[in-house]
Amino acid sequence: MIEKIKQTKTSFADFMEKTTALLSGSMFTQEELRTFLYSDSEDDFYVLYDIYAAPLFGLVLKMVKCNAKAEHILASTFIKARKEAVSFDDCPFSLFIWLMRIAVQLCLQEKKSNGIAQVKEDILTTLSFALKHERLLNLGFSN
Repeated sequence: MIEKIKQTKTSFADFMEKTTALLSGSMFTQEELRTFLYSDSEDDFYVLYDIYAAPLFGLVLKMVKCNAKAEHILASTFIKARKEAVSFDDCPFSLFIWLMRIAVQLCLQEKKSNGIAQVKEDILTTLSFALKHERLLNLGFSN
């Protein structure tokens, strides 16, 4: 599954097209996204990947500062989300914030395993990144 996710790279043009669609309100509701998360269909899951991969990759890359590690953590984020989808039921946040929290946890584990101690700075960067992108993503969703 990691290889499939790595092969599904979103180009900048695709990202901009999706962002424009989000801003125009023609995408999915949070409830539809929740349904995609729980679905057994790979196509439904890739819809989530297409929507959230670019902003999550940006966050992860800011934290680990290495493309290869960022790609691996991004793939691991979606794999973990798929395995732990049930835990999203108790989450008071949007799907994007939930995925972001998984990505941040994986980044911090990576940094701790490498002995890097920039956790406070990374958490502040993450919070500002999350607020900025959550506002952008929510412009296109109806609750």
